[in-house]
Amino acid sequence: MKKKVSAFTILELIIALILASIIIGIGYYGYGLINKTAENYYKQSAEKSRYHMFCKVISSDFNDALMAKDTLENSIVLIGKDSRIIYHFGDKTERYNGEMSEVFDLRSKKVNSVPIKGRNLVSEVFLHIRLDNTIVELPLKKMYSAQELIESEIYERGY
Repeated sequence: MKKKVSAFTILELIIALILASIIIGIGYYGYGLINKTAENYYKQSAEKSRYHMFCKVISSDFNDALMAKDTLENSIVLIGKDSRIIYHFGDKTERYNGEMSEVFDLRSKKVNSVPIKGRNLVSEVFLHIRLDNTIVELPLKKMYSAQELIESEIYERGY
């Protein structure tokens, strides 16, 4: 008596291997796509985080300063009671406060500043910051009290 052995034919095995290869290829492509998307998200997130940190620091410095002075270069100088902070804008934005230097990995450019008439002070500074190949305008405003204007006059004359 012959027993019938149940087994797969070579053709069935080849078809199963082809289908498995297609499924594995689709899975590998999907994994690569998801990985690339996540990497882009992390880059954008890091850049936006640097931007928000920079906005927080420069806004705080701008508001705390007694005077904001414009320079001919791509810089501004913020003068406080006991401090002097210099921001230089370019391929990397630098902040120098006399003791240490901080570098923000942001491309920025000082576009315009609005001077106070008859003084070497500015009331507004407009920056352009490049984020994700788009330019974001950051306006900074300094409101001076009468006392701050008098103190700036005394500071400039050296009394």
